[in-house]
Formats: sequence, structure tokens, C-alpha cells
Amino acid sequence: MNRLTCKLEGEPLVSRAGKGGLCKAGSRRKASVLILALWVVFFLAALSVAIGSHVSSVFSAAERLSARVRARAAASAGAAQTAAVIMSNETNGWDGVAEKAWNRDETLFGEIPLADGGLFSVVFTMPDAEGSVVTNIGVIGEEGKINLNSAPINLLTALFVTVGGLGDADALALALAVDVWRTGSDEPLTANTKSGYSPQTMDNIEALLQIEEVSAALFTRLSPFITVYGSGLVNINAAEPRVLKALATADAPAGSGVVVDSLVQKLVGFREAGLAFEKAASFADMESALEQFPPLTGDEKNVFKKMVGKATVKSTAFGGTAYGGTPSAGEAAVQVDFVWDRQARRFVMWRER
Repeated sequence: MNRLTCKLEGEPLVSRAGKGGLCKAGSRRKASVLILALWVVFFLAALSVAIGSHVSSVFSAAERLSARVRARAAASAGAAQTAAVIMSNETNGWDGVAEKAWNRDETLFGEIPLADGGLFSVVFTMPDAEGSVVTNIGVIGEEGKINLNSAPINLLTALFVTVGGLGDADALALALAVDVWRTGSDEPLTANTKSGYSPQTMDNIEALLQIEEVSAALFTRLSPFITVYGSGLVNINAAEPRVLKALATADAPAGSGVVVDSLVQKLVGFREAGLAFEKAASFADMESALEQFPPLTGDEKNVFKKMVGKATVKSTAFGGTAYGGTPSAGEAAVQVDFVWDRQARRFVMWRER
């Protein structure tokens, strides 16, 4: 009886003559098992790579989320600490754009470290004479702008001419339309307001867009100079020169453009010298602060005296933007736009971005 011996990876398989097919079948089975094992190994390796990639993306997302949470907490802490500074008795009795003003103190608002290693900064923006936006460390009084809810019609008219670029007639028509909104007088409602109008106090400056005469382009020109917060007086230390010009023009006699421009130039020069009006008790107090500068002419004194009646030297509401995070560590900053009202003792505006 012949015996045939076959091997698969060194293992002898014995079969009787005429049964050699058994050897071949066993070889095929073991080869199939080997291939299956290789596929399993390949599948597990691919699965491991996929799981690893997914876990890595989850960890990256968690890190980004954690960084944003930290940045948000830092921005909120910056706004809260700013509110504490505003309420502090350590602030002097006036605020403004002068570098020595407390509201521009970099030690209070510029890259302040937090206990967890984060940072916050607080800044405010103001347009310059060319219309570019300038960013400064600190906060700025909302009384540096014209209050839409309380400014008299002649001041609104002057602002719409000075900043909005409107002609006298159009500026007056718009000022009257704003007054319609505020007072609820029903006479010009259908002509000057959009559908859905109801008399109300403006809660934000965007409400101005509900008045028919206000286009998006006009609103863009006006927005840096208007507010709905604060006392309604104009802070002569903090107001941008064009706001000072509107304030001076509002009650000036017709044809006083040269006098107004000269007066505003002197007031701005006074502030640019690092000085500020520290008392607003009377016109005499404010006039005496200007003694070291070229004296006011008689006409300038008359205009300035009327300005003082609508002016203040300190703000009651302060706006700024708090940035939180550690940008040097690659964290994206979170910003909080806010307005803190000192008299109401609360944030009257809060917007996270």
C-alpha cells in the first residue's frame, strides 16, 4: 500500500493511495485560515488608526472648547473688575481722553493677569479726525456722545449736520422725527416713521434705523457719536471734537461758524496738553481752567457759557470691550462689549462675541 506524505508548513499529512485529495483540501483550509487571520489583523490595525484619529479630534475639540471657556471667563472677569474700578472711591471726580485720566490707566485695564494664568484687557475705540477708528486702553464715558433719548432738538440737529453731513433742513426734519419717537406726538407718525412704529425710549442706538429718514449709510456715520446711556449731559473732557462742535453750534447765533471752530480748537488743545476740566460747578470755574491758554474772545465766552449749561466733566455710564484669553499661548480671545451704569449699579449693556 503506497503512502503519500504532504506537508503544510512542516506538518506531515499522511493519506492512503488514491486519497491525495485529502492532503490538498487540508492545505487549502489552513491557507484560508491564514488569510482570514491576516484580514483580521489588517482590520484591527485600520480600526485602531480610525479610533486614534477620532479620539485625537475629540481631544482637540475639547481643548478648543476649554480654551474658549477660559477666555470667556477672563473677559467676564475683566468686565466685572472694570465695574469695581468704576465704583471705587479711588477714581477721581472727572474722566476723559487725557492720558492721566483714571479711565485710561493701563495698570487697571491693560493685560491684567488672572490667578489661573489668563489675561484680560479692556479697550475703547474713538474715531479720529480722518474717520479712522483708534483703539485705546481703558473705558470711555458714554456722556462723551450725544444721547438720543434726551438731547434737545437743536443739539440733535447740529449733530446731524456736523457728523451726518445733512443739510440744515434735512437735519432738522430728522431731529423732529427722533423727537416724535421720544414724545409720542402723533402728528408726523405716518410721514416720518416705518410701519410698526410706537412711541418709546430707544433701548439701543440701532433703534434709530426704525426712523424712515435714517439710511444704513447715515447710521454708520452717526453711530460712533450717539448713545442711549448716561445722564444726557455731554462730558466736555471725553467728547470727540465733532461732538464738541455740535454742542457749541446748538445754541450759537447764526453765522457763528468761525467762532465755534476757534473755540473747539482751543478746547481740544487744552485736552491735548494732558489737561482736563476737573470742576463743572460754574462757567467761571471752567473758564479759569483755560487761563494758561490763549484767552477766550468775548464771542467765544458767550458760546462756551451756553455749552457749559449742557456739559459735565464726569460720566455716569462707561463703555468698553473686555478681551479675555492668552493670545500668546495660541488661544483665541473672547470679547465682551459692555456698558456699566454707575448710578444704576449694573451692566445696562452686555454682548459677547
